[in-house]
Amino acid sequence: MKRKVFASALIATMLVGLTHLPAAQVDEGSQMLEPVEKMSVTLRQQMAALEEGETIPVEINLQPVAESDMLAQLEKDYPTQALQLAEIEAGGGKNLTIEQVQAIVMAKREVYRQLYTAQNTRFMESQVRSIQSSRGKVHFISQYSPLCIMEASAQELAALEADKRVTSMEAATPLQVVPEQSQAVQATQAAYVKNTWGNKGAGVIIGMLEDNGMPVTTDTSELTGANIVCQ
Repeated sequence: MKRKVFASALIATMLVGLTHLPAAQVDEGSQMLEPVEKMSVTLRQQMAALEEGETIPVEINLQPVAESDMLAQLEKDYPTQALQLAEIEAGGGKNLTIEQVQAIVMAKREVYRQLYTAQNTRFMESQVRSIQSSRGKVHFISQYSPLCIMEASAQELAALEADKRVTSMEAATPLQVVPEQSQAVQATQAAYVKNTWGNKGAGVIIGMLEDNGMPVTTDTSELTGANIVCQ
């Protein structure tokens, strides 16, 4: 049996940078604000057409994790990498090896995974009684970004729009994943780089594909069940 996977559930989180966009702290004890426009035009149109008790899948973008929280957790769990990151941000770090820089990136990725998993899970638990018993209600909870996908009624959409933790909402659209590796190799001229210079790029982490273990809608996709680091 196959389930739908939605477009934003497949996330490419580039790891080439060492910084994260700063964000204001969110007081989860004060979640409600006066309603503001957070829905896309398409989602609002779909909401207006809903019958009582009917639901639609919605992508919910939350406040990002504060960079100060990441740095505090990084210093606690990875003190060496935290010191090296501070050195880089101060304009130093020129003597660090590629392996050391990569270790910093991986440490930050793990810290963000812990923080986003905790934040997103808390949010979804405030929306449904039990995540484990609400698989039809909850489609996706990201571990690496402020994104959740769930079924919502018109009343729930209105409440979500007034929630301080929510920044925007989009209508979730099904994603049909198809193999495109042959096209990608040709477009990037990867064969030329490999055959001319012998550079295979092995061991270089370029990003991460996340679908939280959800099955995709094709049997042949190489991303089925993916929650991996791409190399």
